[in-house]
Amino acid sequence: MFGCTSPVVEREPSVVSRPRRGEGDSALVVLYDSRSCALTIRDRNGKLQDRLVELERVTPIDMTRETPSASWYVQNSGYPSQLATVIALPPGRYAVVSHTTTEDWGERERERGAARGETDCSSPDAPRTLSLPFRIEPAQLTLLALPTGAMNFDDLRRLSAALHEPTTKAALASWLPAIASTARQRHVALAAKHRERRDGYDVYQNCDGRVAIVHNEGAPFAWYENWDDKPERERFRARARPPVDSVHATGFGSGCVLDLAFHVLLSNRAELGRAMDAAGAFLVRENLFGEIDLQVTPVPVHL
Repeated sequence: MFGCTSPVVEREPSVVSRPRRGEGDSALVVLYDSRSCALTIRDRNGKLQDRLVELERVTPIDMTRETPSASWYVQNSGYPSQLATVIALPPGRYAVVSHTTTEDWGERERERGAARGETDCSSPDAPRTLSLPFRIEPAQLTLLALPTGAMNFDDLRRLSAALHEPTTKAALASWLPAIASTARQRHVALAAKHRERRDGYDVYQNCDGRVAIVHNEGAPFAWYENWDDKPERERFRARARPPVDSVHATGFGSGCVLDLAFHVLLSNRAELGRAMDAAGAFLVRENLFGEIDLQVTPVPVHL
């Protein structure tokens, strides 16, 4: 009679999805859509590895971790939802070396009016080989978007959607404040790369899909401190609206550089340069601290 034992993977215990234990925790925040099944991480310094145990032989292997995808809320019917996982990692140099996905997913049930989806990772596609290096710093989070690795403005919006997905939000509750802070720092760093100094003001082109005009001196926009002052916002709207014909809407909302901005929508890209000059001149002339965002969009057609 012969006996045999199935191979067993012993996981490196410090590389794991778990609640945050304190301010000193460092981790990787991975963004993906719900077709994801697993990713494989390699310690580029060779210190951390899983172990494959076969009979009496032990082989060091890269660290594969599942991406929770068994059940999730459908954010947009017909499309995979955006999800995220936090994997605790000691400081060091790493790389994502493969990513396993599947196309087998769909809606399974509805809960309180919301559809729930489920991903079947029992027969996934062949792992896709990747080379996405990243660094984990002490007491910090590192953001990484699959499959590209980069975390640009679009990915930050995807991350925000993922963190509002109920099951992800519940699973990552202890990490959410640190993730939000890290994402904001990443946004600020991305915006800074687009800074162009002009005569007394700054222009940030291609800043999250818009052009941000920022003046860092003077009195803050009055409505910054009193958002509910509608008459003041209307007076400001009349003064700050650039004098170009294709402006078809203005409003107030989140800024690309500062927390809040005055938004101007134009339909004609040829007038964008003139609108930029007018917005900058207005901020300097009135010595106002604030941000005006310009965006070229078609005029909405009501059907």
